[in-house]
Amino acid sequence: MNKLLSMNFYGIILGIVLILGTASAQSVKIDKILDGNRFLTSSGQEAQLAYVISPSVRSADPREANLARKIMAYAEKIFKEKRTEIIPVGTAEDGALLILVYQKFPLQRINVNLEYLRKGYGKFDPSAKVSDSTEYLKAQQKAKSQKLGIWNLDAYRVRYINPYHYLRVTAGFIPLEKNEIIKWYAIPSFTVGYHYGDLLPVLNYKDFKLSLSARADTYWLMFFPNAKAGPEINIKNFYARFMIGAMIPLMGFNHITRVNFLLPVKTFEAGFKIKKKNGNWIGLEWSYNRIGDERDDPLTFMRFMIVVPIL
Repeated sequence: MNKLLSMNFYGIILGIVLILGTASAQSVKIDKILDGNRFLTSSGQEAQLAYVISPSVRSADPREANLARKIMAYAEKIFKEKRTEIIPVGTAEDGALLILVYQKFPLQRINVNLEYLRKGYGKFDPSAKVSDSTEYLKAQQKAKSQKLGIWNLDAYRVRYINPYHYLRVTAGFIPLEKNEIIKWYAIPSFTVGYHYGDLLPVLNYKDFKLSLSARADTYWLMFFPNAKAGPEINIKNFYARFMIGAMIPLMGFNHITRVNFLLPVKTFEAGFKIKKKNGNWIGLEWSYNRIGDERDDPLTFMRFMIVVPIL
């Protein structure tokens, strides 16, 4: 009889716990990903995963900031346009809600806090007030043993490319007028070369930079190598340069020169750098080119290019 009463008592307690646990769970929508472990709910409340310390995009370590951007992309993917089940467990020092987050699927219920730790998207908070940390430490150890995420920060090292001197590859086209010989309005153009934009700095004031620049590159693929130099202006993301130099001609250029050695070249370029979040960039560039001696009917053409710095 006592045993039966005891079983009924524990059954009642368990039922109460389950009811309270269900009542504390909330169905919310994450409206915005603010950081690696910071979210804005549809009610306007800022929240973060409890028991997890994740890197921030504002970290002074560029590797951590780069990983944080990857974490934000992951969070965007799993939370986008989905209602999420959360259980508040406390409040952070800055007022953000500390939450356990669950994703419900037909056959399973995933704890997002644990998923962060399994993927190396954060470390277990040693100061967390949790009754049983075994599961969290186990998830963290899995990521640590596989060198995932924060346990392998060198994998997120940002490859910084100097904005003024770099190995560059370009791809674009040269517009041409249609005539009896050329049947296309444009031909593709690909070049490779090394640009040194601040070979001799002249003036550097805030976003304005004036310098002497130099470049060794090709006019098409690996053909028509040339070297040139001249003044270059950079204003924020815009740049312009005028360069003069010489090109080594190949067979077929005899009609614009009396010599088979060096041809004078002149180039005017203007472009715009599109900067990425990690500080690197690609450029959109227009150039006007003149090859040959003024006395020998020089070849002139324009180019529209995409500039990709690779080193």
